[in-house]
Amino acid sequence: MVERGIPRKDYALLNDKGETIGNVTTGTQSPSLNEGIGMAYLTDLTLQNNDAVYVEVRGKAIKAVLCSLPFYKR
Repeated sequence: MVERGIPRKDYALLNDKGETIGNVTTGTQSPSLNEGIGMAYLTDLTLQNNDAVYVEVRGKAIKAVLCSLPFYKR
């Protein structure tokens, strides 16, 4: 997560147009990275590392960035 927020199971993943492009399978607050992290299934296979996406948290789109496992600190 780039902005403050924690991705949780079944939260929608959105593109910059607000269209659903996947869903979070698991997520939490990382104590070592001090930010929200999660894993998700994507339906848009053209996305790559460092592409911006949005996690819908309680009706609000929160910015996140895609990365490969293991998670890393930007």
